[in-house]
Amino acid sequence: MNASPHRPDNAAWTTVVEMGSRTFMEVAGEALRDASRTAVLAARAGAPGTSFDVTVRARRGPGVLTSGDDEAWIAAGVADAYEELSATPIVVSASGQWPPVETVVQQPAIIEIRQATSGDHHHYGISYVITTDGALRGRLFQETKATLNPPSWTEFLLRQVVPGLAALPRPFRVSLAVGGTSAEASLGTAASADARELDHLEDEGDEEGTPIRPREMEAELSALLEAELGAPAGEPVCSQVRIIRLVRHGGSLPIGLYVGLPTDRRIHAAFTPRGLDVSPAEMR
Repeated sequence: MNASPHRPDNAAWTTVVEMGSRTFMEVAGEALRDASRTAVLAARAGAPGTSFDVTVRARRGPGVLTSGDDEAWIAAGVADAYEELSATPIVVSASGQWPPVETVVQQPAIIEIRQATSGDHHHYGISYVITTDGALRGRLFQETKATLNPPSWTEFLLRQVVPGLAALPRPFRVSLAVGGTSAEASLGTAASADARELDHLEDEGDEEGTPIRPREMEAELSALLEAELGAPAGEPVCSQVRIIRLVRHGGSLPIGLYVGLPTDRRIHAAFTPRGLDVSPAEMR
């Protein structure tokens, strides 16, 4: 198995182009495909098993130009890695109503690409999360604003969050997104928090609705997990807690939960004007 890029040495990963007074970074589809293949092979190096899932979360800077079919190129690269590993995704589909016969779906990855609103203008960051258990990592709770006071919040954590984590392999990671203008926004933010993409957020917000990361709420959840689920041997229960507060509609309070497991592997690929960098991302 060769986890090195297929591209020839003289093939540039990125090209800087000028259009009028503006400068852009161009990323070819073939580069996205090869980077995706390389990332997945690197994540699976030395790992047992031939079944796994790949979730791709990409952030494309406003100064990045592509052919427009990024998702297809990324999916093709993941499919190349599956083929080289003689592996299959843990994705099945019902082939009929009854009996419940299932069939493997050739869907190489779940891919989400967003336009970055801040950060480097000429940056295309792609995170590949490889999981082997086939379990859903997200859950949505529909609460009300009555939950947003200290006693009710603690009661919510003890009633809804902590019990569902008791049987997970340890140390796990927990991320909560409190609020959001849609269920998708809440769940997506929780996943971004798990990837540590929101670690830079401040404790205090502003009138523009900037998300915040309240460290005191994180510390409370961490302490509750240790108190409620801690083992006598003293093994760590949770290695990372992230809580993000988002803007919301006045009458609703969606809360997105994302759980990461110690068997997860993440590789980060970054396209910049200097080229491509593929490296493991810290998951602790």
